[in-house]
Amino acid sequence: MKDIRLLKKLRVILAMLALSLMSVVFLDIYHLIPEKFVGIILSTQLAPSFINLFKAGGIVFTGFVVITVISLLVGRIYCSTLCPLGIFMDVLIAVKRKLRTKLNFKKTKSLQFLPYVILGLVILALLLGNIQLISLLDPYSNFGRILTVVLKPIVIGANNLIYDGLLHFENYTLQPIDVNYANLPVSIFVFLFFFIIIGLSSVKGRFFCTHICPVGSYLGLTSKLSVFKINIDSNKCISCGKCERVCKAGCISAKDKKVDFSKCVMCLNCISTKCPVDSIALTNKKGRMSVKKQLKIGEKQDKGNLARRTAIQTLVISPLLLVENAFGLNSISKTDKEEFKKRIVPISPPGSLNHKHFTESCTACFLCVNACPSNVIKPSLTEYGLQAAMLPQLTNKKGYCNLECTRCTDVCPNGALLPVSKEEKKTLQIGIAHFVREKCVVITDGTDCGACSEHCPTKAVNMVIENELFVPVVDESICIGCGACEYACPVSGEKAIFIEGNTIHKLAKKPKIEKLEPVNQEEYFPF
Repeated sequence: MKDIRLLKKLRVILAMLALSLMSVVFLDIYHLIPEKFVGIILSTQLAPSFINLFKAGGIVFTGFVVITVISLLVGRIYCSTLCPLGIFMDVLIAVKRKLRTKLNFKKTKSLQFLPYVILGLVILALLLGNIQLISLLDPYSNFGRILTVVLKPIVIGANNLIYDGLLHFENYTLQPIDVNYANLPVSIFVFLFFFIIIGLSSVKGRFFCTHICPVGSYLGLTSKLSVFKINIDSNKCISCGKCERVCKAGCISAKDKKVDFSKCVMCLNCISTKCPVDSIALTNKKGRMSVKKQLKIGEKQDKGNLARRTAIQTLVISPLLLVENAFGLNSISKTDKEEFKKRIVPISPPGSLNHKHFTESCTACFLCVNACPSNVIKPSLTEYGLQAAMLPQLTNKKGYCNLECTRCTDVCPNGALLPVSKEEKKTLQIGIAHFVREKCVVITDGTDCGACSEHCPTKAVNMVIENELFVPVVDESICIGCGACEYACPVSGEKAIFIEGNTIHKLAKKPKIEKLEPVNQEEYFPF
């Protein structure tokens, strides 16, 4: 028993360390953490690692294999030690207990089929090339969204408040930072999910992990084969319910003297709590049910749920596709380039290759949104289609994509953004600038401007004389779609020049560098 308590303390320490490191990655407002270090931390997350199984490979893919092997040994210890959302829920439960609130988590029998139906739908969606469902349910991605949308603005606000205070003492240690707010629908979804998690963890403990989370359901299946399990000795157990009351996963039935190990998150609460007859233990004994029998039951449950998965696909996914097609939410229209709000083609971040690769790989964890030093990456709504909501896109309201910045591609955990070198970035065309004459101040006000041309790093926007005024002209062959011209345009509302994303990223030509004629030093006199 003493060894188990030490083991539980070690698990809690590792869990808090993982939660802290993951939080620092998302709340690094000064971008101080090296990208390689970020990659090592995020290699522990199962969903991004799983997506890398089909995409990039490497260290992140290794994380998926390691986590699977560990679950085959000791069950779902990932859920209580490495999953940031799960650990966050444990913190909420611990706070409730510290407030002396009674928490009795009982086993839920009526929804035993639900996790496998959801996992089946997620796998089916992935096989059909759609990543949106796992994006909405992935615990890592949801944790990242919560930190980005809910907590990061508070951290930035506190930073700016302290900065203003230090200014009075002529202390310039901190820097003011702009808040990169998500759009309203995305913010509503994230806040709603955040409050649901708080409510569920307070009433039902780890209900999300055991009944909804596809990562937990996958680990639950592998846990059925694990070597070490928590078992109840039915000959000793007196059904007092002491272990059941502290089980946050609701996997213990004191009445039946059973542990549903597929839902156990290995928090070790049940064992560290003193059992009056020492009937519960972590052991490699198979107990009353052999592994072979468990596998057979698992196969029967999976076959039984096939009809349910098919029905849910018909009732849920098909109507979504019909709505998408009916309203043209997934169509790419280029007929209305003059109206900013009607542009459908989003600008996907560098390294995304094309919209198909991006929408099939990105889980919308918002790490690139946090990492972008220019605040140009923001969550989308329906720009990529109804089934790809919240995926990052580039907007140029608060800045533009810096010519040599590759931070978003360096921190992406699941291969949705593949690595791009600084030299490659200079010619990577993620979109093309389009000029709208009727909105340009040169045309409307009859005055010179040239802000777009001055800010263009590749000189794709040039000023040509027209009726004694200089008007912008875009050279699409060398434009890379960085958005500097759109950001600099002084027109309020719908800009006179804007970037339309490329559905397939291309390589632009290198801009011609004008050779300056050598100056005759003998004849040159500057004053």
